[in-house]
Amino acid sequence: MLSQVTPRSVAIVPHTHWDREWYEPFQVFRIRLVQLLDELLPMLDRDLSYSRFLLDGQTVVLDDYLEIRPEQADAITRLVASGRVSIGPWKCLMDEFMVSGETIVRNLQAGMLRASELGGAMPVGYLPDMFGHIAQMPQLLRLAAIEHAVVWRGVPAAIDQTAFWWRAPDGSTVRAEYLYGSYSNGRDLPQDAKGLVLRAVDYEQEPVRWLEVILNQPVTFFRSETASVVINDATKAVSWTGEVRLRAGSVILPAPAPGTRPGLFHAKEGQTLSEFMDRVGPALTDQQLVDVVKALHAAGLVKAEVKSH
Repeated sequence: MLSQVTPRSVAIVPHTHWDREWYEPFQVFRIRLVQLLDELLPMLDRDLSYSRFLLDGQTVVLDDYLEIRPEQADAITRLVASGRVSIGPWKCLMDEFMVSGETIVRNLQAGMLRASELGGAMPVGYLPDMFGHIAQMPQLLRLAAIEHAVVWRGVPAAIDQTAFWWRAPDGSTVRAEYLYGSYSNGRDLPQDAKGLVLRAVDYEQEPVRWLEVILNQPVTFFRSETASVVINDATKAVSWTGEVRLRAGSVILPAPAPGTRPGLFHAKEGQTLSEFMDRVGPALTDQQLVDVVKALHAAGLVKAEVKSH
């Protein structure tokens, strides 16, 4: 007799994560944005089975697009009002620790107002890529009548499951969903049914172990008391003692000359400075190496004392 198999529901959310300006200038990213929406909007009209698309929780994406394609405003409003395109509630996705509390409040107000003009705001506090969260965020969301939040970065190691209650100091609470594996955890989905089931089972079983490994890395991997970095600005030399390790993150150096691209450098979680230098060093001048290490230090990605003389 065949054993009973419990059906498993898998939710797949088509979306884009949109950096308005990062390793390329704003207008370069806007060209890509226009290309994306020029393809997406007609596809949604043609194919009703493609039921929904999430536009990264920030209305500025649409404002940037409509400056180039103002004739698409009616189509966007129709798709948003019908629930097929989700927008807002933010004006833009901010770094919560780089702006004031009032800025966060006004960001949410502006985003919800603009979303209402375009068909309605998504009732979810979408915070996928912030490097940490202010304690009052659930309070602000509830004041805006938002009862749910989605987060990825900035989740403490005490959270051992993907769904949890997020409570502010005043007691305000929202239901939060942790994006196990990041906001791109649905990328490269298996094409066969068995592979998809295995991926779903893996996601059900892995979050606790993943949280323990990744979120505890700054504590278990880094030993700042035995590591230090010295930058000699005169000789353009970088030296270090001990096991200097890096946090996950990226830094950008300005373009070395007009018409050239800025330098983008990625550090991996737990990577040693020696490994990082071996990978990027051969393509850089001594001055550029110094600049990269200084940028890593300024971004808080070097877990060691850094001295410059």
